[in-house]
Amino acid sequence: MILHFAVLAALAAAACSGGGVDARDAAETPGDARSDRADGDDGAEIPHDPARAVTALAVDPAGAELWIGTEEGAARVTLAGGAITRYRAADGGLPCDAVATVAVDDAGNAWFGHGHAVKGTGATVYCGLSRLVPSTGQWTTFTQEGDGLIDDRVFTLAVSPRGTVWAGAWLGAMPCTASGCGAWFDWHDCATPGAHCKPIWSYHVGDIAFAADGTMWLAIDLLVIGIQPKPGGVARRDTESRTDTWDMSDGLPTNQARRIAVDGEGRAWAGSPSGLATLDPGSDAWRTVMEVDALDLAVDGRQALWVATASGAVERLAGGATRTLTRADGLPSDEVRALAWFGASVCFGTAAGVACLDTADGAWTYPY
Repeated sequence: MILHFAVLAALAAAACSGGGVDARDAAETPGDARSDRADGDDGAEIPHDPARAVTALAVDPAGAELWIGTEEGAARVTLAGGAITRYRAADGGLPCDAVATVAVDDAGNAWFGHGHAVKGTGATVYCGLSRLVPSTGQWTTFTQEGDGLIDDRVFTLAVSPRGTVWAGAWLGAMPCTASGCGAWFDWHDCATPGAHCKPIWSYHVGDIAFAADGTMWLAIDLLVIGIQPKPGGVARRDTESRTDTWDMSDGLPTNQARRIAVDGEGRAWAGSPSGLATLDPGSDAWRTVMEVDALDLAVDGRQALWVATASGAVERLAGGATRTLTRADGLPSDEVRALAWFGASVCFGTAAGVACLDTADGAWTYPY
């Protein structure tokens, strides 16, 4: 996706004001984002605002809109002009305000995974998967009851090169369409094994990523059931539907893979609380390259790897050189939770809003 950063100039004026806006009727008027963003230069603690606490980012295929998931609803930023439209459960669209993941399919439809428990309900409630057709405003919700969703705790979404939306949940991964979802979790029993497959006992999918040829990679997190968590690792499904798996015995720093990314050379990167590891093409041995607690991963158009952490965003260039960006460099918060990129720009979803960096000229904008 290519979006000239000149288009983002208007985003310097875009800000997120408090309170819900009915997404069916109006978009917010952009304000002064630089004055509204949390300025960390004085080291003061940033007040927590759930509506600005970002949990997920996605850019539409046309590079025209930035979609944002937060602890309290979702938002859409129109990049040409910076208008912000918010979506809340109270508006009759989202099934609940807790958004864990966002993806935009090839038709421009927005998908939201609701993997976090709903707050203030008095009971543990999860809301499954929801889909918005922006052109019509039509919402669809998918749950375990009747829609084929294997579990209502959806943590990650990814769109394959063929345009298929895949959802990763507490109990498996599944392809989804407008009519429903179907489950797949062959890493558990290696029914269709590749050259390197052994059972991974956890079903908990933390992340999904696709290589350019359509090979699917999955980060399998721990499945905490009872007193003995079921171990995870990394799974791969190739274009012939064969499954390969890896765990600590293959060089991963832990049996808990939280995030996954694939670069342009087909090299996989797995992030966990115990470090960042990589698997070179043609190899079956992972190697740890960075001791970091990775909250998200992204490979930008320059093939630089970005790692979101609770203490900033780490950039790792192809040659291995790294740098860390923090509030002192322009981030709204050191706690970086989500990443997205388009053109020369990388966007960082933080606990206090979104900042985008033009890697070509170093300019920052603050769309949310």
